[in-house]
Amino acid sequence: MLGEALAQRGILTGDVLIVDAAAESRSGVVAIIMIGGEVLLGQLRWRAGRWWLRSSQADREPLLLGEEAEIWAVVASLVRERV
Repeated sequence: MLGEALAQRGILTGDVLIVDAAAESRSGVVAIIMIGGEVLLGQLRWRAGRWWLRSSQADREPLLLGEEAEIWAVVASLVRERV
């Protein structure tokens, strides 16, 4: 994991994420999304019949996931090597 977009959710730079590609996508989970060749990590939200991707950073607007977006996996756990 690189970046601090989900630090408020306890996911920090250097963490190794354990993901489940078979898990059902549902509102509130942290997921890995592919959009136009770019891999994104964020919290999924289902609103008004559409998926949105949220960062835990208050200054970032939620991203509407269009048809080109692929939900790859749901984060199940993480491993942190440093304390």
